[in-house]
Amino acid sequence: MDIQELWEKIQGEFTKVNTRLDNVETKVDSMDTRLNKVETEVKEVKYENKGMKDELAKINQRLDVIQNINLVNILQKQDQIMKELNSAITMNNLEHENFRYRHERVEKALGIA
Repeated sequence: MDIQELWEKIQGEFTKVNTRLDNVETKVDSMDTRLNKVETEVKEVKYENKGMKDELAKINQRLDVIQNINLVNILQKQDQIMKELNSAITMNNLEHENFRYRHERVEKALGIA
């Protein structure tokens, strides 16, 4: 084998290697494009996630306000019911005392007591 034949074989191998490198470079470029797309989508998801967190915070604040208002309303209603119950108990006690007084008068009139 002389130098010319060796040179031609080496050139053929270089061509094969260059073709493979071109394929690898194409694949790397494709991967870079995909990676950039993924990075963009991740940024969008993070932004959307931040937006969702902000909305959840607003909803939680509204729920806290509603809960506090409901608690105040419940306490006011409970206070009103307690006043009505105390009034009813007082009336019941007065009626009971009135009944006891009449019962004693009837017993005295009959000579039982």
